[in-house]
Amino acid sequence: MSEERENLYQYLAEIARRSFEGEINWTQPNPSTFQWVQETDDELYVTTIQKASMPHTAGNLQGLKSLKDSYRKSVYLFQVQDKRKRQVLLSLSTRDRNDVYEPLERIYEAAEKGMDVRASNILKKLLN
Repeated sequence: MSEERENLYQYLAEIARRSFEGEINWTQPNPSTFQWVQETDDELYVTTIQKASMPHTAGNLQGLKSLKDSYRKSVYLFQVQDKRKRQVLLSLSTRDRNDVYEPLERIYEAAEKGMDVRASNILKKLLN
């Protein structure tokens, strides 16, 4: 595996870890999409993870590399945009890159769980 690909997987794993712990402030603009806005010194980044269902037909199954892939019912899209320049900086789709399926699935699940963690913390504060 190339160093660049290894770095990509490590960064995606770190995003998933921080999301699971509720450290990343994901919002949910619609039922299948989570967004995270991160401001740096000069830029404003909007990261989006989206999940879409993929219908299984004989045509879909022909292009899959393994039987394991045939059970995947979702497609994940992960994008990072520079909000000020209105430019997409990074776009990863499991439709095009099967190798990022598991990291993107973990990020999506982590965003869901992270929102639950933050919601629980807010409700706990309200009750104290």
